[in-house]
Amino acid sequence: MNDVLQRRLPLLVVGLALIIFPLGWLGELWQPFGLLIDRLFPTAWAHAVGHAGLFGLLGLLLLWMFPALRRWPVLYLVLLTAVGVCQEGGQALFKGGVLWFDSVRDIGTDLLGGVVALGLAWLVRASDGNRGPSPS
Repeated sequence: MNDVLQRRLPLLVVGLALIIFPLGWLGELWQPFGLLIDRLFPTAWAHAVGHAGLFGLLGLLLLWMFPALRRWPVLYLVLLTAVGVCQEGGQALFKGGVLWFDSVRDIGTDLLGGVVALGLAWLVRASDGNRGPSPS
């Protein structure tokens, strides 16, 4: 593993842990955190924006760590889908069952955030085209 990747890997691990961890469960266990979640995400729209934002940030992190993923958008989306499925699986364990509609909607929203991140990465790369070939 190269030195740059080795230095960035802890950031990815922390990001994945924060996304996959069932925050709703923690909010029920620790009331001040639960109140914070309720204030930040009081509606279904706020919840959707939260999902898209988290996965947009994760997508940007992945594309920063692994720039070659910009050339492999299907692999990038498969990775984000896997994280989304893990997140929904953690929530299902906490809730004691899968709410299929909610889970599919949330994964779709996750992917929307990831697609926006990929689009931003492509736009930045295109506007920065005079800097030479992209790193692999």
